[in-house]
Amino acid sequence: MKTSKIIQAAIILYSSFNINVYCQWIKANGIEEETYSIFVNGDDLYAGSFVNNRIFKSTDEGENWKQINGLDWGTSSFNREVRCFLVSDTSLLAGSGNVGVYRWSKNEEKWNQANSGLSVLEVNSMCIRGNNIFVGTNGGVFCSTNNANSWTLSGLEDMEVQALLVGVDYILAATYINGIYRSTDDGMSWNKTNTGGNSMFYSFAHIDSNLFAGVWGTGVARSTDNGENWTQQSNTGNWSTPYSLVSYSNNLFMGGDDGVLLSGNYGESWTSINTGFPTYGNGTSGRVKSLAIFGHKLLAATPNGVWYRPLSEVLDVNNGKNRSIVQYYCLYQNYPNPFNPITTISFNLPTKSFVSLKILDILGKEVDLLIDKELQAGFHHIEWNANNKSSGIYLYQFRTESFVDTKKLLLLK
Repeated sequence: MKTSKIIQAAIILYSSFNINVYCQWIKANGIEEETYSIFVNGDDLYAGSFVNNRIFKSTDEGENWKQINGLDWGTSSFNREVRCFLVSDTSLLAGSGNVGVYRWSKNEEKWNQANSGLSVLEVNSMCIRGNNIFVGTNGGVFCSTNNANSWTLSGLEDMEVQALLVGVDYILAATYINGIYRSTDDGMSWNKTNTGGNSMFYSFAHIDSNLFAGVWGTGVARSTDNGENWTQQSNTGNWSTPYSLVSYSNNLFMGGDDGVLLSGNYGESWTSINTGFPTYGNGTSGRVKSLAIFGHKLLAATPNGVWYRPLSEVLDVNNGKNRSIVQYYCLYQNYPNPFNPITTISFNLPTKSFVSLKILDILGKEVDLLIDKELQAGFHHIEWNANNKSSGIYLYQFRTESFVDTKKLLLLK
């Protein structure tokens, strides 16, 4: 009983501190399940779950989420994820992997089906051009001219359309296995583009007149002629599926099987920005199915809910330039936290430096010395095994010749 009271007191004291977590991803509150999609609608954010078609909403820039009901998934046991969202004529639409399109009714506070004429219910993507709404499904592109009240097949029948992109006078459709198709007559006809031999595409983004398409296994392809011809950019390495692409100024962010990558040169090279994400059995950060930018935050849909980080950590948000995250000192929040009994502490060194990393008790007394030597520039991490320490709040102090930072961590046994 005494130990329990001590732990409870430690939790209360710990939660009362204003803990600033910089230089890494931060987990949002309210979603503890795998998340498939994120959508920005004005001041609100929506997230689609990978589980039972549940939908969550955030009104505080993605830091806290609350479920707002879900889609009726009936007896189906497959593809129960909300894959995409769209706003049309003030209507909020959601596309599912097994039950088609739903429309949110504010008055009823529920989702209602909007599937009349939609013969394929596996919906992967949505876009709007003028008064026409298009959905990409596992059986082609469907179009609605009456705000999703009814649908007709637009084309690409029997193709898995993973993503749609609207240009000034065209629509692009990225397909799985069949390449990229282009329509210049509002979906009445579709022509295959020259993708340079690539066939498996998952996502789109654009930076001014540069178009980008996520290619399975090889990163992105780029088009400078409105999507008629595509050139493969340099390979991203181990990334097999670029599920999501978003742009900010002249930078591209990619979400895929191993987390998030950043490119500041139109996809020619990429930098991993996964620090802070939990890792899984294979040592990776897990797949990121969707990315979104809200204000100066980057948000990611992961196997462990929604995570976010300030863009200013990886970009100069005033001029959009890519900031290498090893060009400055940074002490990361330990992970996991709280922990028992092992946690990992990571940090950046922009130059070769003499480093001291100490564990202190809450009164500032040294209880462990983890590092006391010169280290090369770059990323570093070290584990602290607190097996012989008592539960409670500790500090870890990082010191170099020109930089000092201290953060808190909580041991719970």
